[in-house]
Amino acid sequence: LEGSKKYEVIVTSTFESMKIGGGGTSMTISDVVVVETAPTNQLDRTCAGRNCKVSEDGLSVEFTGRGIVLSKEGWMTGIHHWEIVADQIRSEAYLGVSVKPPQNLDSYLHSQNTGFAVFGTTTGRGTCTVYHARQQFESVQMFKQGDRISFTLDCDRSVLEYFINGSKIADLTFGGNLSKFKGQILFPAFGSYNAAIQMKIKFID
Repeated sequence: LEGSKKYEVIVTSTFESMKIGGGGTSMTISDVVVVETAPTNQLDRTCAGRNCKVSEDGLSVEFTGRGIVLSKEGWMTGIHHWEIVADQIRSEAYLGVSVKPPQNLDSYLHSQNTGFAVFGTTTGRGTCTVYHARQQFESVQMFKQGDRISFTLDCDRSVLEYFINGSKIADLTFGGNLSKFKGQILFPAFGSYNAAIQMKIKFID
């Protein structure tokens, strides 16, 4: 079974009753059981800055200062989806994708030549520009503490779809720069500016 999928499994049981002297009856019962597998992707402790505390299950991270952490698995082709809940943001949180390894795990995701990021704050008021290599590109809605932020990476189209609480915000190309990384493996990336941030991550595909 693949990770992070739901499967319907038919379970069949047969019961037999016996009578003294022989004979008896049998009965077969079938039922459908839904099995949900665990995600195979996790945060990569070997690709995390010194201020990144990754949980034992690899599905949440606490930042005590600036830094970057990437997932274990990345992709070069296909369409892939993941979600983040930012439980706590005291300054600025950065979310997006990056090649591995980044230039500096103890720096900012948005400043890396290898990274692409959108950012959010405690209140998330207004709009922000998205970043690649410190350069500003599309203007989009900012996420805030408590939001469910989702991304769908379409490797073949070089587009990162950005959602907040289930509503699509934008198709991000970062001024067309994401296409320059076509043929390279891109990993979900998570970063902090300089203060305490807590995130929970759900890798769906």
